[in-house]
Amino acid sequence: MKEQLYFLNMILFSFFISCCNDDDMMIKEPDGMVVDCSEMDCSTPGDFYGVGVMNEECWIADNTELEINTPSAMMLVNLRKYESNSIDGYLYFIVNKHTDLNDTIWLGFSYSNVPIPNVARTKYTYLEDHSIVGDFDFSPDDELTYNDFLIIDYFNQDTSIVEGHFQVRFPQRSVNHFVNAPDSMNIQCGRFRVSEY
Repeated sequence: MKEQLYFLNMILFSFFISCCNDDDMMIKEPDGMVVDCSEMDCSTPGDFYGVGVMNEECWIADNTELEINTPSAMMLVNLRKYESNSIDGYLYFIVNKHTDLNDTIWLGFSYSNVPIPNVARTKYTYLEDHSIVGDFDFSPDDELTYNDFLIIDYFNQDTSIVEGHFQVRFPQRSVNHFVNAPDSMNIQCGRFRVSEY
């Protein structure tokens, strides 16, 4: 009887510890994972913008788009950059409908038909005449780093304005040889203010 009680207590204790660890993961601002952005000043042209530090240089989107309550997502944030040689780059975040916008949203891979709460799909895609010629991405085999995140700072459903900040380091690169793409893509100090079109 004492052995059974001992094992039951050990199981309950293990369960309690694992629950606490999961709760610790859902914090608003990831401690020790965020770069100090006070020294990095990338201008924000206009009322709506997308900016960040990509591979230690300012990256400024030329166009921003927002879709709210699409059939498969709560919101889609798209930051477009006119690249060289008629190739456009698109950084987008697909936030699924199982996400709490008051919590940290982790960035990685998620299937649209099996959404994971508080995990947003993100990708940087190169397009030439509506054809994909490369991308930086996460694969289904990549585990969440808890270093790649999106935080929604402001969301006004009436006016369809969303503001947020993010940090992402893409582990996968698949780009055609003629695309003038960096060897790796690391965006820090990212922030945006977008409106539904």
